[in-house]
Amino acid sequence: MSETIATGEARLPATEFDESWFEQGTNPWRGRGIAAAVAVIVVAAASLAAWNWLFRDDGEAAIAEQIVAATLGTVTDSIETSGTVASQSETSLSFGASGKVESVNVTLGQQVKAGDVLASLDAPDLEDAVRRAEISLISAQLQLNDLLEGADTAALASADEGYQRALATYETTVQDSEDLRDGPTSADIAAAQQKVVDADAALAKAQAARQALDTQAEDAVDAAEVALEKAETALDRADQADDDAADALAVAEAQLEGAEAAYCPDPEVSFCGPSSTPVSAPDQATLRTAVSSAGPKAALASDVLDANTTHQQRLTAKSAAADAVDAAEDALDDAEQAVNDAGEGPTAAEIKSADAAVSAARLGLAQANDDLADVKDGASPEEIRAAELDAASASASLLSAEANRDEAYAGADADDVTNQRNQVELAQMSLEEALRGMEDAQLIAPFDGTVAELNIKAGHDAGGGSAATAETAADIVLNTPDALRIDLAISEEDLASVEVGQTGTATFDQLDGAVYPITIEEIGSSPTTTQGVVTYEAVGSIDLTAQVIVAPRGTGALTGDRASAIATAQASGGLPDDVATAIAGRGGSAPGTGAPSSPPSGTAGGPVVATGEPSARPAPGMSATVAITVEVAADVIVVPAGAVQQEGPQQFVEVVGDDGVRERVAVQTGLSDGTRTAILSGLEEGRQVVVPAAAATANTTGTGAFPGGGFQGGSAGGGGGTFFGGPGD
Repeated sequence: MSETIATGEARLPATEFDESWFEQGTNPWRGRGIAAAVAVIVVAAASLAAWNWLFRDDGEAAIAEQIVAATLGTVTDSIETSGTVASQSETSLSFGASGKVESVNVTLGQQVKAGDVLASLDAPDLEDAVRRAEISLISAQLQLNDLLEGADTAALASADEGYQRALATYETTVQDSEDLRDGPTSADIAAAQQKVVDADAALAKAQAARQALDTQAEDAVDAAEVALEKAETALDRADQADDDAADALAVAEAQLEGAEAAYCPDPEVSFCGPSSTPVSAPDQATLRTAVSSAGPKAALASDVLDANTTHQQRLTAKSAAADAVDAAEDALDDAEQAVNDAGEGPTAAEIKSADAAVSAARLGLAQANDDLADVKDGASPEEIRAAELDAASASASLLSAEANRDEAYAGADADDVTNQRNQVELAQMSLEEALRGMEDAQLIAPFDGTVAELNIKAGHDAGGGSAATAETAADIVLNTPDALRIDLAISEEDLASVEVGQTGTATFDQLDGAVYPITIEEIGSSPTTTQGVVTYEAVGSIDLTAQVIVAPRGTGALTGDRASAIATAQASGGLPDDVATAIAGRGGSAPGTGAPSSPPSGTAGGPVVATGEPSARPAPGMSATVAITVEVAADVIVVPAGAVQQEGPQQFVEVVGDDGVRERVAVQTGLSDGTRTAILSGLEEGRQVVVPAAAATANTTGTGAFPGGGFQGGSAGGGGGTFFGGPGD
């Protein structure tokens, strides 16, 4: 805060000036300066009195000097322009074909959905064209089928399928033959042993369940718990068998990869690139050829085949072990359930079922033991011979299927087939064109909207330049009255201040002064010049969910309920902060106070507010006055614009202390909306500020001796004159 000098009740800022100006005889301009100053003051006072006498309403007394508190608030600067409401989406629909209107399925103002058929023509010629195109396509396709006779798609597919089945059978029978010849593997034995373990666990479970039926609840629980322990043991065994199978599989995989690495390189086999397990059937065939050739790699090829066989066996064993784990886990779950159910006494049906389960489990265990013995004994010579015969038969079937496939693919001449396929494509294109012609005989809604214009009737001619539509822009016009935009004209002076995303308000005189929030969505860069005035197009979206009705000035200050309405609407998000600020600036208590107050200087009454769903909405074509918020100073010290005075380059306000003593305080001003001014430094919130009588009167009527509320005021809505006016923006 600047140093002040006491001058009676007021204190002036200590500023440097040339005292010799006032000394007698030291300055030749002294007398002339004093005379000029006195003349200016006299003229100013006379002008002010004349202005107030001429332009003040009859019977209205000038507002006396006011003392108001500096508050924390928001000041908004805005740009005013005009706008026109339009639908966000609008389309003009006309028939693409000529004909008589067969049906009109909508009425004026009706809401429709995207894809709805709005109207149709009676177009028998177009329907005939579709049928002819369909017949041409069928004919072309039949000719193509004739060319492919004996090798049509179904025959080729059947030949391919037969070959694949024969190949799969051949590979399976060869593998089975090799497995029988090599004898049981450790994996086979492990799998058979696991089945015995599973059967034993199943028998134990069945016996425990049967025993539980013969005992009391306590004994039944004990038996069930024993069965549970056995199931847990069986699961442990299954887990161990699974781990052993996994270890054996890992060893087999490593051995196979080692055998592959020792055999490679060989361009005939795929695993000589990246290693693969197991070896594919084509690679096995290549390796068997290498073994039979007795070449330098015969032994290495044999090692790969043996390692691959071992790997496949152990892979099978691992899968069986995993299945055994699953079975053991299921058995454990059942055992746990049996413990839970053991407390209930058995019924006759339960006893019978339990006995049958024990018998079945005994048979299962016996069968598992027999299977284990068979696996350990290995295949008999007769079984091996039968498997080899099956493999030979499968090989012959594979050769036959391959020959059938080659014969099927020989087919017709390739050039003839290509030409006829082209004819089919041309026929298909003709059909699609005919179908598009049928679409031209319908008007289909491209989006959800409302029928804004309806210029056709059933039975009238329409489409294709007919007389009925010669003076009509479109048969049907759709728009979106519930989704509106506002088209704006931005002056070249304001263009640099307007940005996408800025908010503002649109006021509609046709709707009793309704105010709607808007948001700038697009700004054009191509200028439009009309009678020498350059403007740029901009587009804003209108929020139709919030409406503010502002009464004209002079209707009185806001009541507490109305001020609360502003605060409630703002807190709920239905009234944007900048709109609430603009309303508060027009008079009445500030948003959020919830209590009535005297209008701030520069006002003559406040707005009447209604928010929420409006009773009447803007419609396309309506004009609006738009205020775009370009700058907002939030959470700043705010005083009435008339409270800021200026003496030379220094701005100051006059404050009143608690003891009633007045002093001038130098301040730095910020943004001003012509009614309120932001104080950036020099003044604290709550200080009592004097609004001189002349400034209060000028701001009340909205004008001063000059635009801005004072003599020689600044920009519109600002002030900034040296006499009584507030600071400019």
